[in-house]
Amino acid sequence: MKATEFLTERFFNAINTNDKTKYAQVIWDMIQRSYAEIGGIHGSGFNNIEDMINSNYMFKVGLSAGTPVMATIYKNKDGSRKKVAMGTDGSEEGLAMAKQTLKAELSTGRAYGEFSGAVFGAAKKLYPPDVLKPMLVPAANVAAMIGKRIEPGAGSDMRTTGANDPYEAYYYQRIIGGEMHTKVAYGDPVAARFYT
Repeated sequence: MKATEFLTERFFNAINTNDKTKYAQVIWDMIQRSYAEIGGIHGSGFNNIEDMINSNYMFKVGLSAGTPVMATIYKNKDGSRKKVAMGTDGSEEGLAMAKQTLKAELSTGRAYGEFSGAVFGAAKKLYPPDVLKPMLVPAANVAAMIGKRIEPGAGSDMRTTGANDPYEAYYYQRIIGGEMHTKVAYGDPVAARFYT
C-alpha cells in the first residue's frame, strides 16, 4: 500500500439514520454478495435495505477514496455491541479493512458475536489456536449468553479438521431464518457495552 493510498482510507461509524442511509445501497450490495455462497444472509434486520437501516444500530464503514469497500453491521443487544454481519467489495482494501476490524474486535473485546464459517476461517488465519481459543465462548455457555436454543457440534456448513479439531468444544448450531447454521461465539456482552 502506498502512502497516498493509506491517506484516503478511513473508517466511519454510521449511527443515525441519515448516515446509515448515505451508504445503505452499497453496503446492502456488499452484504448480499458476501453471503451469497451460503444462500444469502439469514436473520432479522436484513429483509430489505430499509429493514437493514432501521433494525441495526451501527454500520462501521471502511472507505477507500470516499467509497465503501467494507462494512460491519452491529445490533444494540441490551446495551452491548453485537456484530451481526460483515461484507466487503472483494478488493484488497476491503479485505484488509475487514481483517483489521475483526482483529480489533477480538483483541479489544469491543464487540461480541457469532462467527459463520467464512469469517471464522479468517479469524483462524489471524491467530493460532492457543491465542484464539481464550477469545471464544465454549458451546456449553452460548445458550445463556445469547438467549437462544443451540445444539452443540458443527454441521456440514462449517469446515472443521475432524476429531482433533482444536475448536471442537466451540462449535454449535442454531436456527436462523428457519434453517440450522453452525456458529462459533466470541466476546463478552458485558465487556462490549456501548460507551456514550
